[in-house]
Amino acid sequence: MADATDHVEKLQRAAEDLKGAEEKMRQAAEVASGILRGLGLSGVAETVEQVSQRVDRVCKQGCDVADEVCRFLRKQECVLDLVAALKEKFAPPLAAVDALLAELKGRNALDWQGIGAEAYKEHTDVQNGAAEELSKSAIMVADVLLADIKSAQEYSNAMAVAFATAGAGFLAALVNFPPPQTPIGVAAAILALCALIAALFTCAAAYTKRQADIREGLSKLRSPVDGKSKFGKGRWPQRTLYS
Repeated sequence: MADATDHVEKLQRAAEDLKGAEEKMRQAAEVASGILRGLGLSGVAETVEQVSQRVDRVCKQGCDVADEVCRFLRKQECVLDLVAALKEKFAPPLAAVDALLAELKGRNALDWQGIGAEAYKEHTDVQNGAAEELSKSAIMVADVLLADIKSAQEYSNAMAVAFATAGAGFLAALVNFPPPQTPIGVAAAILALCALIAALFTCAAAYTKRQADIREGLSKLRSPVDGKSKFGKGRWPQRTLYS
């Protein structure tokens, strides 16, 4: 998984490029509007201005969302450290408890038999089950965190592509703003704007869908990994060997 900084920088560059294209379009629209009004084509001039204003609003809204995404991405570093700790340091030792049980002489029928041996074996089985459950839960937590991070990164990448595509469309449109090509320029600007709006909605919908999947993963953490939890009342299981 790429560093969060890479995604932030990529999205910020795309947003800056989009703002630059929008500013050039605004300037071109002002020039074209002045020429059109001088020719007595006030209606066409007003259309050019309205399209330019709409582009400005959508670009601003898109960049505001991009800022929010960037803020979230910057917080990922510490989360990635937690994921690494869960997967590499916390879960493996717990998963290895099963192998350690084989080394306990008290569980070997050749070394110890009877009621005490059965109680000891039952006690250690419970401890092993708890360690295994906690290990699996830790991995599930790490996977949910990774899915959330990946979701934000995919959202960021999709927005960067949408910004780049829209910026190129706006730059191509503004060339045709001056009369007599004004209708062509307006049509091209509207097409680029509609494509940007559609892309932003698609990005948001995909992100919402991924978040729903993540919430489903979180719901699984609220129930025992294998049906019945070894942790009574949320505590590590305790057994009395003899009662």
